Amino acid sequence: MTRTDTRPSSVDATGLFSVWNWLPAFCVVAQTQHLPTASKRLHLSASALSRTIRLLEGALGSPLFRRVGRNLELNAHGQKLLSAVERSIGVLSTEFGRRTASSLAGPLHVGVAGPLSQGVIIPVLERMQAECDEFVPYLHASRDGAEAAHLLLAGDLDLVLCSDPLPMKGLSTEFLGQFSNGVYCGLGHPLFLDPTAGAESVLRHRFVDCFPRMSAWPAKVPRRIGLYVEHEDTALELCLGGEYLAVLPDAVAHPHVQRGVLRRLRVSGVSASPLHLYWRNGDESQERIAAVVSALRRYLQSSGAIARETHRIRSDEPAEDAWRLGDSLLVRAEYRAAQRAYRAALSRMAGSAHERVDYLLRQGRIALMLARYAEASRCYRQVLASELAADQSAIAESMLAIMHCYRGELSRAEAAILRARAFLETAMSNSKVQGRRATVAVARAEGTLSVLRGKPLDGARYYLRGAEAAKALSDGWEHSIALGNIADAYLHARKVDSALQYFDQAASEKKAIGDRWGMCYLHHGRAFIFFERGQFDRALREAAEGLNLAIGVSDLKLVAMLDILLGRAHLAVSDLKSARRAFRFALTAATRCKARYEIIQANIGLTSVELKKGDLRAALDRANEARALAASTGSKEAIATTLATCAEVHTRRSSEKEARELFRSARKLVPGLPRFYGFWFAVGAGRRDRFDL
Repeated sequence: MTRTDTRPSSVDATGLFSVWNWLPAFCVVAQTQHLPTASKRLHLSASALSRTIRLLEGALGSPLFRRVGRNLELNAHGQKLLSAVERSIGVLSTEFGRRTASSLAGPLHVGVAGPLSQGVIIPVLERMQAECDEFVPYLHASRDGAEAAHLLLAGDLDLVLCSDPLPMKGLSTEFLGQFSNGVYCGLGHPLFLDPTAGAESVLRHRFVDCFPRMSAWPAKVPRRIGLYVEHEDTALELCLGGEYLAVLPDAVAHPHVQRGVLRRLRVSGVSASPLHLYWRNGDESQERIAAVVSALRRYLQSSGAIARETHRIRSDEPAEDAWRLGDSLLVRAEYRAAQRAYRAALSRMAGSAHERVDYLLRQGRIALMLARYAEASRCYRQVLASELAADQSAIAESMLAIMHCYRGELSRAEAAILRARAFLETAMSNSKVQGRRATVAVARAEGTLSVLRGKPLDGARYYLRGAEAAKALSDGWEHSIALGNIADAYLHARKVDSALQYFDQAASEKKAIGDRWGMCYLHHGRAFIFFERGQFDRALREAAEGLNLAIGVSDLKLVAMLDILLGRAHLAVSDLKSARRAFRFALTAATRCKARYEIIQANIGLTSVELKKGDLRAALDRANEARALAASTGSKEAIATTLATCAEVHTRRSSEKEARELFRSARKLVPGLPRFYGFWFAVGAGRRDRFDL
């Protein structure tokens, strides 16, 4: 008789089964190292949890924790048991998911590269999510097909969609066909009611075009480009506004044609765009891949039957506001298009020094949003050198302060705020409008610095003052930003109910104005709330939605923030492979935009992954890398967190003396590690490592 059971014959599960019911409680207590927090997460009393831990320790014959004040600390036996339990949970979760989930259930990482319409991909994924709540797609933007293919072969992506062929070994491909394109005009355009309009009439009007994008327009036929934008949906909105013509995929335009707000013009020679789908040979996710292929085909065959909500950018705004088009594009995260619109507006003006400064402030803001700090600094310093209006100088100093906060240069941020306050006093004495404009900027800088220095309630008060000034100015964008910042501050202060209230208000306003960039930050905040409450599936879903938006707005710092949160949520459910992938994506994005805080956080996350895998050498290397970078920021919180991270690694290595010294150094810097939200996750996802909080 052939033996099929490959387990070692010495394994006796009887003892394990006798303590099986106590392991979930141990795992949560060990991860939080704080009975009240574990009690809330498990919905059990602290006394019941304490009794369970004592029973487990009695069964094992050795203590698992040290009692330190109100907290518990894992000892060496506890660390080993926690690692074993987490590894077991990971194996069981994967197998259980395979046995119980539908073919769609689970994550799918989709890379988008080259001239591909997100207006086609996103609706398909949204429909699949509606069919299966457990299907969680993640979109990742790659610079080109070669980068996407490398990530696919490395296992960081499951699918790649692009227009270019990728002749690489180890990849399977599906040609999805061609996207037909056409020339469209919106309701209100002169050609909309002209059924006889042909190519000659079309060429007399301006187009909006996507950049970078392989144009479907015939190369030998010259046309007038009035504006370049990054995203196809913005081109659609401008076309709907009635000022510009646009070459759009028929699948995207079709629902708007049916509603009577777009018209396809009779222009020949417009080429189609190919679409290829790639995945690894023998990939374990092939069932989901097959489902995506099928859904894409159905979408293409239906000629765009899936309609999407759009926010029109109207072209009939008051002519006296020369900056209006650029501001509208900036809200939609169309950075390059906004820059061009601002340049065009400046060229149409008289070109006074005051108008030039307004232009520099707008260009500086774009640079700051894209984490191009050197460029932002140049713009704002040119504003200050002009020595014109006090409100403009206050705004420039405030934006410099925020930039220094982002870079971890807190003393320089404080100095810039002091200068901004002086300009604010002058602006308030000049006029109410100047004073309010300056107040919005100064309050935002003051709030950001306060939160970074561990005073979130002070930050909330500053942000509230800025919100009131923005409301008085009828500035919807600034008001929504202030509301989101207030929510952030309350999360830092652990006032979750207040944070949710302000997140909801901010989301309502941002949705109304089409602020995709701001919505990403709101998704990040809401994802954290679910993470903090132990609702990890909801946290993953919320972070994935934010990440998909962040890819579209080209904000690498935001991509890094969301990937860090994704990594932590994956760690919480012991999905080490997904956690490692998320932290690696975060490190790549943060390195590209030189976001030091996020680079530190990504390395701390990778330290956690290596510790759970048992690779202590790799964990120490990551921890030391984070520590070295933290030292360059001057931030006490950053340095303390990385010291505690290094100490945790030494604890796992049984180097207790080194660990105690590192913890002691960290405690001298801060009374307690910042818990969870915003800037710092300690190893173990916020455990209070030897800090009595």
